[in-house]
Amino acid sequence: KLQALLVNLESHHLGKVDQPSFTHFYIDDLDSVSHRHGPMSGKTGSLLRLIDSELVKTADAAGEKIRIIVSADHGHIHVSKERHHILEADDELLSLLVVPPSGESRNPIFHVKDGLDEEFRTLFNSRYEEDFLLVSPDGLEHEKLMGPGSFSGTTRDRLGNYIGIARADSAIEYVKPAEESRGHRGMHGGLSKNEIQVPLFLN
Repeated sequence: KLQALLVNLESHHLGKVDQPSFTHFYIDDLDSVSHRHGPMSGKTGSLLRLIDSELVKTADAAGEKIRIIVSADHGHIHVSKERHHILEADDELLSLLVVPPSGESRNPIFHVKDGLDEEFRTLFNSRYEEDFLLVSPDGLEHEKLMGPGSFSGTTRDRLGNYIGIARADSAIEYVKPAEESRGHRGMHGGLSKNEIQVPLFLN
């Protein structure tokens, strides 16, 4: 099915254009399977091999008129059950926040209520200090963890008061009322090499 779709895209591309152009094709299956089973699972590996095989067939069928470039928007890491922390809707920590945590479970963002910073830091660190480093937007900017330059006012507003930086294979997942944990084994959004570094292949 994947190869048929790719070949149809090629046929459309070759039949419609008479000058150099670019066609983007995104395959989301690998991300979904990595989330459910973990990036190193057998199911993820099998799907990766299938995609690789179909892309090779597509490249062979396309010939020299089409160049295939393969990359990704992020990587994944496996998060162990022991380091997958769940924040239920009635958790004490949430009572100290203006809104539930935003951002990614690997780097959650916290908007703390006025006057409760010390209480929040104490409670957070008592639970998660081994797995997360609590950093302020000023700290992020100073260490240039989001790149060079100064933050805009909008960026500062979105970063809240604190950001939890995952130290290792850890995550904090907020579960909304009447919902259940997604149970992801594979996650991304952190600052590890495996999450940030992506491949680039040219045929």
